[in-house]
Amino acid sequence: PSQSLTELITKSAAYFEGGVLSYWLVLPDLRSIYVFSAPGEYESFNKEDKLEDPRLEIELELKDIFK
Repeated sequence: PSQSLTELITKSAAYFEGGVLSYWLVLPDLRSIYVFSAPGEYESFNKEDKLEDPRLEIELELKDIFK
């Protein structure tokens, strides 16, 4: 992508202002997902984790995603 990681994180504030409940930043090369629950507040998950996003009521085994 043409956007830097910093730009993507900064954009999360605008998304939350627009009413999103949760913002996921997926980094496939690192096999990681960052789940933002508010601007600057996030939890990171890697390929061995079970991702849980209570705001969206989603649970995913990342080992099934990042094969």
